[in-house]
Amino acid sequence: MDHEAVRAVISRTALVDALKAPPAFLRRVERLGLLNPVARTARHELYYPAEVLERLVHVQSLLAAGYAEKDIGHVLGRVVAEVRSEPALVCTASELAVAPEVLDTFLERRLVEVWGETSDGQRLFAVGESERVRVLCALEELGLAVSLSDFEAPPERLVSRIDRIESQLLIVRIWLRRGLGKRSKTRLRGAEKPLKKPGVAIFSRRKRV
Repeated sequence: MDHEAVRAVISRTALVDALKAPPAFLRRVERLGLLNPVARTARHELYYPAEVLERLVHVQSLLAAGYAEKDIGHVLGRVVAEVRSEPALVCTASELAVAPEVLDTFLERRLVEVWGETSDGQRLFAVGESERVRVLCALEELGLAVSLSDFEAPPERLVSRIDRIESQLLIVRIWLRRGLGKRSKTRLRGAEKPLKKPGVAIFSRRKRV
């Protein structure tokens, strides 16, 4: 599992708050090709590189100074204009549906990778990490101590471990069922004994009138 540097990002909501500008301002900057999201969530929250905040402050000052929109790209330099690409699909820590302390453990063991992080500490994960977290939680529930090497190794190794556990669980399940069956029979025999004692009327006949 190749670990990339965590990207510093800022949400669209945080951009609007920091700039104290209406959403219409961001749409104007997007038309200039100076603002493109690098990530989005399934709930359509957009995220941008953290450094765009400084650039947008500069754009605000240029607009306030009377520059036309068509000239702003030339003033800033076309090198800042980003090539539009499809934003990565990400999810937040809360969307992983795992306890924070469990997620921290997975992160410490480098089993899960953070895609990006906002200035206020919100961590973003590639959507593929949600499936990995579900698998890790299932393995933890089975008592399997999983390491990074288990995921980096060919999948057959982990499958082999799980197969062995399944066969062991089958042995235990058969034993438990036999034990429970014996106990059920014992309880039934115990319940029948009082009914078989002499003098105990199981059925009562009504006298004919």
